[in-house]
Amino acid sequence: MRQTISVLIPDGESHMLIFVVNSLSNIPQLKIYVMSEKPDIAMRYSRHVHNYSYYPLELEPRKWIENINQEVERHSIDIILPVFETGIRKLIEYKDLLDFPEKLISWVDLKNYDIAVDKWRLALHMEKNGIPYPKTKLICFENVNDKMDYPFIVKPVTDTGGGRGVELIANYTDWEFFISKNAQDEVKYLSQEFIMGSDYCCNVLCKEGKILYYTIQRGILWGRNRFSAQTGYIFQDKQEILGLTEDLMKSLNWSGVACVDIRYDNSDDTFKVLEINARYWRSLMGSLSAGINFPYLSIAQHLNQNVEVGEFKTIKYLNLKGLVSSVVENPFMIFKMGFIWNNTPLKYALKDPLPMIYKFFWRNKNLLLKRFGRI
Repeated sequence: MRQTISVLIPDGESHMLIFVVNSLSNIPQLKIYVMSEKPDIAMRYSRHVHNYSYYPLELEPRKWIENINQEVERHSIDIILPVFETGIRKLIEYKDLLDFPEKLISWVDLKNYDIAVDKWRLALHMEKNGIPYPKTKLICFENVNDKMDYPFIVKPVTDTGGGRGVELIANYTDWEFFISKNAQDEVKYLSQEFIMGSDYCCNVLCKEGKILYYTIQRGILWGRNRFSAQTGYIFQDKQEILGLTEDLMKSLNWSGVACVDIRYDNSDDTFKVLEINARYWRSLMGSLSAGINFPYLSIAQHLNQNVEVGEFKTIKYLNLKGLVSSVVENPFMIFKMGFIWNNTPLKYALKDPLPMIYKFFWRNKNLLLKRFGRI
């Protein structure tokens, strides 16, 4: 990679920012610029962020694009790298309004992007293309007396990051309660058969339907419940999962990154696609520890620069919540310093402590103010 590449992340308010910045911080030639609709966030104080620009929230996408153009000109930006679905989609749709559209990281076209982020449209697409997926129905609250096969999962058609809005319906009582809570909701829901099995993710970087780089992980630890974000993973190679993901990405002619949620079905010994996270993902640092730096490789691929990357390693990885829960369960784990340094994000937090300190004081500000007699 040539000397000094300036990278603008235009949707810096996203909670994915920390994972992308930490990944890019491993490449000294990169200079990271962040633009955000929030005036003050933890990553503003990261030593890896060269410049942080605040612009008030713009409901009009064209105005947001104008702000990006201003930042690109002001800082001589080489690469525009959105990290979350909202920003990615707007930049795909309004790419022609960019003063330098060639600086935007390559993405799939808008039609297929919208299929990927809409779970109902994705189910119809997979049915049409012969890609295995759980039985799925669009929920119509005006006709909720249809016969249902329990248990099943309900989830919003869009935006279930971190398991938000996902529920297990075990019986008719659960179903009645769910209806009473959500019948007046404007959110669209679908039902999906509950599969007894294991959770996997296949993370990819693609170009025109071809997978260039990938990692595969199996979930082993979760947060609040089984549908919340995973906090521990085992990265391992599974060719059946790779083949299934290849078929899916090819059917969408996918370009860019994606995290494909997949479920192993104990009943028939097969893998089935649950959904696509058409953005960067929470386990990005695990992929990095396994040997694949997705944000950097996205930049290198866009610049047509060759990067030698070996096969990803089989490792266990814990995020900070997973590390804490593992130490609580087994205090002797604290002595596995090699594992903690290489297979958790702790070293990134220690090397770049200000964002973590900011989060601590922000989350505990009322308690601290009370403690020191200011309220």
